[in-house]
Order: sequence, then C-alpha cells, then structure tokens
Amino acid sequence: MKKVLASLGVLAILAVGGWIAASYLGLAWLPDTEGPSARVLARAEWEPYGYQVREGPRARAYNLPVVVTLAPEGEATVRVLLDLQDPQNYYFAELTRSRVRICKVESGLESDLGIGRPCPLVAGANKVILKRRYDTIEVVLNDVVAAVAEDESFHGGSIGAGARGTAATLKVGTPQPCDPIYFADDFMKGATEGDGWKPVAGTWNLATLRNPSLSSNAFYYVGSASGGKPAAAVRGEWFWDNYRFRAAACSAGPGDVGLYFYYRDADNCYLFRWNAARQPDGSAGRRQLLKRWHGEETLLAEAPGGYQPGVWYQLEAEVTGARIRTFIDGHEVFSVTDGALCFGQVGLHTAVPAPAEAHFDDTLVQSVRGFEDDFSAPALGRWRPLGGSWEPRPEEGRHACVVTTEAPAKAVAGSSRWRDYTLEATVRLPQQMVPATEVGVVTRYLDETNYALFAWQPAAGAVRLEATVEGKRVAQEHAIAQKAAPGTRHLLSVEWRGAVATAHLDGQPVASAWVPGLPRGALGLYAAEAQQPRFEGVRARFPLPPEPVLTTHEIFSRELTMEVWAGAANDWEPVSEALDGAPAEVYWHRADFFGDATMEIDLKGDAARAAAEGKLPRAVRLVLSADSPKTALSGYSFVLTWPDAAKGETAYRARLTRNDAEAAQRSVALEAPVRRLRFERLGNYIIASVNDEPLLAAKDPHPLPGCRAAFAAHNLPIPRQDVVVFSDTVKVYTFSRASSDWRPAAGTWEISNRWECDPRWSFFSGVPDASSLAAIWNKNTFDGDVSVEFAVGPKMDTSKGGTAYKYTRDFNVTICADGKDLSSGYSFLYGGWDNKETAITRGNTVVARCDSVIPRSSGIHRRWFYLKAEKRGNTLNFFVDGVRVLTYKDPDPLPGNRVGIWTWGNGVMVSRVRISATALGGTEPPGAADTPCRTLYTP
Repeated sequence: MKKVLASLGVLAILAVGGWIAASYLGLAWLPDTEGPSARVLARAEWEPYGYQVREGPRARAYNLPVVVTLAPEGEATVRVLLDLQDPQNYYFAELTRSRVRICKVESGLESDLGIGRPCPLVAGANKVILKRRYDTIEVVLNDVVAAVAEDESFHGGSIGAGARGTAATLKVGTPQPCDPIYFADDFMKGATEGDGWKPVAGTWNLATLRNPSLSSNAFYYVGSASGGKPAAAVRGEWFWDNYRFRAAACSAGPGDVGLYFYYRDADNCYLFRWNAARQPDGSAGRRQLLKRWHGEETLLAEAPGGYQPGVWYQLEAEVTGARIRTFIDGHEVFSVTDGALCFGQVGLHTAVPAPAEAHFDDTLVQSVRGFEDDFSAPALGRWRPLGGSWEPRPEEGRHACVVTTEAPAKAVAGSSRWRDYTLEATVRLPQQMVPATEVGVVTRYLDETNYALFAWQPAAGAVRLEATVEGKRVAQEHAIAQKAAPGTRHLLSVEWRGAVATAHLDGQPVASAWVPGLPRGALGLYAAEAQQPRFEGVRARFPLPPEPVLTTHEIFSRELTMEVWAGAANDWEPVSEALDGAPAEVYWHRADFFGDATMEIDLKGDAARAAAEGKLPRAVRLVLSADSPKTALSGYSFVLTWPDAAKGETAYRARLTRNDAEAAQRSVALEAPVRRLRFERLGNYIIASVNDEPLLAAKDPHPLPGCRAAFAAHNLPIPRQDVVVFSDTVKVYTFSRASSDWRPAAGTWEISNRWECDPRWSFFSGVPDASSLAAIWNKNTFDGDVSVEFAVGPKMDTSKGGTAYKYTRDFNVTICADGKDLSSGYSFLYGGWDNKETAITRGNTVVARCDSVIPRSSGIHRRWFYLKAEKRGNTLNFFVDGVRVLTYKDPDPLPGNRVGIWTWGNGVMVSRVRISATALGGTEPPGAADTPCRTLYTP
C-alpha cells in the first residue's frame, strides 16, 4: 500500500474511511485506495462541556493551574480553554482516562495539534498545569509533561474549563505570568542584607574581604557538607523553566561540586555534579547527571574526568523542553532528554566536608529558546508541509524525515517571532540524484512571499542563498561548492546576525547576504527534484545578548592612579587629524578588534540636544578595521552628516567608505532626531544604522585586515564613555568576577591586598611558590594574530624592603604557547633577569632586548604599568605605557595559541587584562591536569 501525505491545519482534507491522523510532522497518512471520499474536520462541541469562562491573562507566557478530581468510575472528558477569542476560535487541552491531547478550534472546526504520551487522569486529585509560552503549549499532568504543541494563531483572550460526564470536578486557579528570566548574583552584598539563597542542607555563609568597596571581587558564597550529607542551597521560583543556569565554582577537593536545576524539593530535582581528579581511595574523578523523582535516584549520564582543586570552573546547565545539556568551561559534557520534571528552582551543591569549603560566585539564570527535532518522538502539528511528500521513517537505527518531490517543497516549523538564530540540519543525500536535485533550509519564514532560502545542488556542486520580501527577490548569491556522492551525510546551516545571513556547508561558509527587510521568521527544510533525501536532525540555536568590551571598572575608576586602566575615557586616546579638509579630534580605542565588530553611540544629554537642533552643521564618523599607525581615513568608515539649515538642506547624508573610497551613500529624511548610531562589520558586510534602522550596507569581497576602532564628531559633544564596542574576538578581565577563564600553573593566584601598609585595597595577585614561579594560563585558545594588554604593579613585600621595591622584577606575558610550557611560546619580559633588561624571547632564545626596565624606587608604590604584547603576522611588538620598546620579525612564527601571565621571584598585582585575536577557539579540556610549568629560568 502506497502512502501519501496531506496537510492538516486546513478547513477540509481528503480522507477515506478509517484514516488515521499521524502523530508526526503535522501530517495525515492516507491509504492510497480508490474512491476517496471528502470529509470535513469535526465541528467543535461547546454546549456539552458547560464551560465556565473568565478573563485571561494579558501576558503571552503564563501557567494556568487546574485541579481535576476524578471519581473511581464514570465517564470523564475534561477540557481547559486557552486564548479564547470567541466560541469559534480558541485552543483546548483535553484530558481523559486514556489520553491527553491539545487541539485548536478555528472557525468552529477542531484539529489536533499535539497528542501526548500515555499519561491519563487517575482517580483522585490530579494536578494539571497548562504552560503557554508564546508559540508553545504544554500540558503538565501530575508533574509529567503529558502533551506538547506549537502554534501561534491566537494570543490573549479568555480562559475556561469544563467537563463532559459526571465523574470529574474542576478547580481553575489564577494564571501565573511567566516573564523572561534574568537573575544574576555576584554575592556583593553586606552581611545584614542576607544572601537570598535558601540553605536546605549543610553549612552556607557569605564570605567577604575587608573593605569590599576597595576590592575588585570581595564576595563569594561558601558551602560545606556536614553530618555526612552534601550541602545544598536553592534560589528562584517554582515555575522557572527553559533556562540556562551558570555558576563559577572552586573547591579545595576532593568532594563533589555541582548545580541543581528544575529543583522542586530534595526528592524531585536534577543534579549535575563533579568531583576531584584524585579521590582519597585512589579512584579517578567523574562527572554525573542525576535525576531524583519521588525520592528515587536515577543516573542519567556519567563520564570520567575530575576537577583540579583550587581552580575556578564555570558550570552550566541548560534545559529547553525535554532536552538537558550540561557544560564545564563551555565544553558540552552531557546532552540527554527527559520529560519527567518541567520547571523548578536552581541550586548549588557540594559534598566537600567541613572544615574544607567549596566556593561559588557569579551565578546567572537566563531564559533560553531552543528548537530541536531528531524525528524520533511524536510531534503532531510541529511541521507544516508546503508541497511534496514528507514522511517520518527510521532506517538503520536512525530516525529521519524523508521527502519526495519534483517541484520545490518546504516543511516549516517554529515561530514567526524568532529573530537571530543559527539553523542546522543534517541531511543524507538520496541514492539517486540529477544535477537539478536540491536540498536546503529555510529561515525567517513568514509566508510564501517572505522568507530566505539556502539551497545546495550536490550533484552539480553549486549553492545559492536568496531572500524574498513581499514577493520580490531582494538578494541572491550564487557560489561554487563541493560536489557530493549519493548517500553521504552533510550539515547545512544558516546563521543570522542582524540583517546578515551566512550559509555554511559542512562547517565552511559558502555564501552571505544582507537582507534588511526580513527581520524575523520561522525555520524550515527544503528539497526539489529529490527522491528521498533524509533529514536526520534539525536544531536551532539562539545566541545570548553580547557583552560590550568593558571600558570601566566601577570600583577603581575614580582613583587617579588607576585611571589608565579603570576609567572609560582612558580607553579612547585622542589624536588630531585632518578629516574632510578640516582639523578634527579622533578618539582611538586602545584595544584591537580583529574581524567582526560593532560600535554603538548613544546620544544623551548635551549630545542629544545638539543632535536635535539644526542651527549648526554636524557630523559623526565611526571607524572600524583601520590600520596601525592610526589614520581615520583607513579602514571602513560610516559618516553621518546633518542637514545644514543655513543652506536650506533637509536631508541627512550617510556614507560608507573603504580606505576613504566611497562604497555606498544615501540621502535620507529622518522622522525623529538621531538618538543612536551603530556601525557593524559582519563577515564581508559593513552596515550603518540610525535609531536601530539599517540605512546602508556594502559588501567587500576582500575584507580589510586592520584592527583599530575610532570615532570623531563635529559640533556634537559625545562623551567617550557613551561609545561602546562589541566584539566576539576580545576577552576582557577586570577580575571583578571569578577567574574561571584562568588556570593557575604555579604559585598562588587570588584577590589580595597590594599594600601591606594600607590593607584596604585588593586586586588579583600572583605570589611565587617555592620554585620562585607564579604563572597562570588563560584557558581559551587564541588563533592567528593576537595581542595582550594588561595593567600590572608590584605586590608590596616588607620582608624584602617594603616601599623601596628593590625586589621588583619580571612583569611577564607569554603568547603563542602550548598551555603547559612557558618556554614553548614568545615571552615578553619587562625587567627580566632580576630587572637587568627587558626582552622578547622565542622559546629560550632572546631575540630582542633593551635596557628599559622597571624603575625600582618608592615612586612606583602606587604606580600601574600598562604593558602590551602583540603578534601581527610574523612581527612581534612590545609596548610599555604606550611606547614601543622592542620589535622582532620571526621568519618561522610559532604555532601555539595559548596565553600566560607570570613572574619570577616577585609578587605581582594584575588589575585588568584584555586579549584580542583573529579568532577565539575553544577552551582547554575541563579539569586539565597540572604539569610542571617550565620557563626560560627553569634549571
């Protein structure tokens, strides 16, 4: 019997007697027999349920609690209404003794959206919670997710409930609004304020340094197990769901540290835990994911590998739908599905017994979105087919969605509200292909006149990325790509960042396009001239908001001796330059921004008032990817010129330039005064926006290699602290957070006092061990060109002479190393060899040296030195307080990608570190073992 597919979600479908609605892909399976008869969808019943209706919540995300009390016998069909527009248009969840389902009534006609797992009502009280989350509906029955559906036809309206039969009674509770979750706690609070966490086991207290207002990071939360039982402390709301929970943890070992999530109580929760690499009984460490359900503990996943005591790590747990992911330092440790628990608090866990302690800091809980389908579970209504035959079919132990079509066909899922996301789809090519065979993915789909398509012709070796807006083709990029053999597996993906889409094939970028008229939309799969390609998995990832490249340190920015690294204004250096035939003050950022970057200016106060006036000619220039030495005419520029009222002008003029050559220009009449300017470099594109609306874009097939950023303004008083830069390739550390990106390799690294004579001030410090070495590695990898800048000063030591500082030496940084041996990379030594010289070394060989060393005197008692080491291609440069003191060209550059800061025979204070690179790779494996750290001084 041949099977054919037809869409649900329409007002009528063709069917035959005994047709079955497949619990998959929103499709109905129809036997291909002769003489099919037409049958309309069932008309929804209203009167038999005796609905009690009341005003619903205004929020688009809420929980509706319902208690259903069921008699031991008798008929009972319970329906709970959501988003009721009128008796002809609404959603309902139906619960019976045999099943749970979610349906939509549209124009009075009823259709299934989601048929859940076998999870019926039971005799007695049943606790039901309907979770409405924008485009999804979930039914939670007795703490288990019983049914899930996705639809966004209706929002708002009334709620209600009713029952058919006499065996059920209902009690509908008050809807609970569920706003997006954002909770952060760095534990910076006084002892009288309380920490807000609820200890449920063990001992917990808030630890702080003396004079916390003068410390970079004075607070952390401390837990210890007691009575042979682990310690636990929880926080949050019972209804929290779909979130990412992150915390920094450091333990003296060897007991567990970990995170609770979806915590209802001690007998109903999930726990991600990790113990030390070396256990007292000689066993190795391990990582575990546990579920406690009604007091019964189940091991969901386990892997070898333990932590190193005394090292800070970042632990994360992410839950979206039934998918659980856990991470350590950004590495995914476990990924499992489990639908038992569906919401709950977060918590901290440690089994480290007193008097030892586990330290926790910088907790963060954020709402996350997620979309994932491996086609192994029922998902009626999730996918909407638009042409072709889409069939779920397992093969060789792998589930897949198989499509057969001649004409272009799509299957669409997700929400029209989705904006920036990355869509990934794994496809196995069909066994038979023609040159015209295409497979692909659809993004930002609104309807057949508004969507973007990435299509690949594997037999022909061609790809195209195109976008349609209001029925017009607004972008179309063609490229030559790899050819592929029948039956092979491949990964298709499209990443959206703002209005720029970048398509990847097997992880390699193949096309990009700027599409300003398509800001949001659903996702989908695509095929044409295809005989049974298999889509084996689809996943959408949604990025968290970016963090700006920090320019201020709140605690120290008002201290004059620290303004070189703590003040926002001092990150921008003024340089006089001629622009457009007139002298101008150009402000250059100290940091390097390789590749993609975004600059934003918010016009506030005097600048906003000046921008709204038309009395004077005004202009702003934003610069990215400029060359060094600095010139604002290099790189990319966005120049916005205000209309000159004296000349009768009414339109603003916007220009984009590349090395001072015009790349695009436009005159535009703005409806509102200029409040925000944004200039972005995204891949091959540069984009200019005003008041969050894109004005201009230009594509550069040969992107510039510069890395400097600047701005200038004419007749606009823009404070430097109102200019913010974002970049994914820059890491900034003020050590106001836990040092979870760093691994100590030698010595003691912690927040401590700089001056013994004034113990109020505390900074991040490194003190040598018995081997005279204090060294710390950054866990990240930095590929390509790299620069490291940091503020450093001597740590006072009265046993060696106090404020005379005759012992000061070796403010050192190493780049391009292997993360184990400091002599494997380039080392930049300021005051090396007992402050006899400053040098650059390649391994153990000095390749450049000078006699500019640390001035040993009481004059450096409060001084901070600002050092910068950089590699550009094969050229190395070393700067001290903005002055280049050494340079070296290496004909055979070292291949390493790790960064370390270190000293020898001397304690140092480090107040800020900023690392820039062409590309950031991943971090080192979590729990990387300590190995002896060699230096050029090591015997």
